[in-house]
Amino acid sequence: MAQKQGNYNSRSLKVALDSSPLWGAARVEDTYNLLGHALRKALEVIAQNYQQDLATVAASAGAEIVTGTSLKAALDLDWDDPESRNLALSTILQALNCVESWVEQKTDLDLRTTLQVNKSLKDARQIEAQDVEEASDGSPKLRKAVAKDRRISIEDEDMRHGRKSRSQKIDGYKRHVLKDLELQMIRAVGITKANAPEASVTIDIESDLNAQQITLENIEELQIDRAYLVSHWVKERIPNMTIICKAWRFSCTVAMWDGEYAVRIDHLKPLNYLEPECQQMQVICDRISRLRDSGKLELIRKENLKGTQLITRSEFQRINAVLI
Repeated sequence: MAQKQGNYNSRSLKVALDSSPLWGAARVEDTYNLLGHALRKALEVIAQNYQQDLATVAASAGAEIVTGTSLKAALDLDWDDPESRNLALSTILQALNCVESWVEQKTDLDLRTTLQVNKSLKDARQIEAQDVEEASDGSPKLRKAVAKDRRISIEDEDMRHGRKSRSQKIDGYKRHVLKDLELQMIRAVGITKANAPEASVTIDIESDLNAQQITLENIEELQIDRAYLVSHWVKERIPNMTIICKAWRFSCTVAMWDGEYAVRIDHLKPLNYLEPECQQMQVICDRISRLRDSGKLELIRKENLKGTQLITRSEFQRINAVLI
């Protein structure tokens, strides 16, 4: 509508891209409850197929511990004791083995039930693979390290732990919104797992824009969070696109052949300076900053040049070649 009225040009967009937490609706559980949840879900499908109560089916399968309202209460162990926790893990995995063996012997389950049961049992094995390792005595124990792309929910297999910042944790997803700054409307959206890098969403965002017959060449200005700096939009930036991003607190400006870039200090090559040397350099940097802010830096340069002797062009070229 704005384009028809002549107040808007869709071929010269100014947009901003940012993310926000999108909490998953499913329950987030620890390893013990994830395993128990997957087992209970498999047995519930079988009970419905047989038109029997859950307790009867679970007893036949050798997994009575998952029928109660609380798995940990049913195990009745001291959860502060490491040996008790390992015993609980062994008990749950033993129940999983029993259910798998019991299901393999069943030939009267219909196809739909079999697929659902196998899916739940596969989920349980996925939890085991990511969270459980073998102790020195051969017994199972929880891993100390967190598995990459660790699953945190049975009902929603795509939910993940993640962070929006160092202090803000997310259980679920990240929502990415591309906003038109002139019309104040949303142009495109994207969803990623909470542990996925923000930059990974720009491919989907671009597909959304292409469906609106908009390409990157139509974007005149792009305002982004620092997390998007490694996206393909920045790496493959076209000349007519201006990218605006807040610089890191500790950064420096590097002049390149295609423009100036802000570089984080921790991305530079580390130099093993001693603490007194670092303090001395900081003092020098502070002095230069004060001179720059006072506007006297150029004056000092000119005064220093007055004290130098004139050199020939050939001598200057020789010195310049050595310095380069």
